[in-house]
Amino acid sequence: MRLVLWDTDGDFGTQIFDTVYVTGASAAIIISDVTRPQTITRMIELANGFATRFPGRPYKALMNKIDLPEAAASAGLLGEFARSNVSFVSAKTGAGIAECFGDLTETIRRRQL
Repeated sequence: MRLVLWDTDGDFGTQIFDTVYVTGASAAIIISDVTRPQTITRMIELANGFATRFPGRPYKALMNKIDLPEAAASAGLLGEFARSNVSFVSAKTGAGIAECFGDLTETIRRRQL
């Protein structure tokens, strides 16, 4: 399966996200940084927006840098959203990365998106 990934800093308007980055997307991976609480809030906003705009399309909301001590404190910012929608990963150690992409591509394939 061929994947096209957009790596942005998240500092853009919702309209740009909706029209440039996710138009035609089969799925989304939206990542936050546990050391920057504002990115967690933004991740939740973008993930909820994707789910609203594309009902039934899969997405993964990831909290990166779980290898850092700040991870435990930042996870508390997720509230109700965390119970079913967030995975914890570390780009540094690779923890959770392969599983995230594997799960998402399998869902895309299975749903024929």
